[in-house]
Amino acid sequence: MEWKVRKGGDEYPCPDIPTLKQWATEGRILKEDYIFNPVLRQWLYARDVAEIQPNFIKTTNQAQAQHLKKVATALAILGVIFLVLSPPFGGLLLLAAATCAVVHHVKAGTVI
Repeated sequence: MEWKVRKGGDEYPCPDIPTLKQWATEGRILKEDYIFNPVLRQWLYARDVAEIQPNFIKTTNQAQAQHLKKVATALAILGVIFLVLSPPFGGLLLLAAATCAVVHHVKAGTVI
């Protein structure tokens, strides 16, 4: 019994559930793609396949964490620049950068 992934009009064979999980974590399977479940003998949206749902959550959290890291870096740079021009505003930007950095670590699972 073999799983299959349908992306657009193309179908890809998938040998087992661990491979499906890996593909979902890597972003190779998107929630709106279709997966053929050989046990149920039907096509399902990937988001409805219970075996890989947690893997989509990990991918989403990692993407959010990377975005927050970029925002924190940008805010920190602006904060340092504005510290010279307008100390109160610069301090606020640095505080916002620190907050984003902490949330980044929480989302990435690397809490300090």
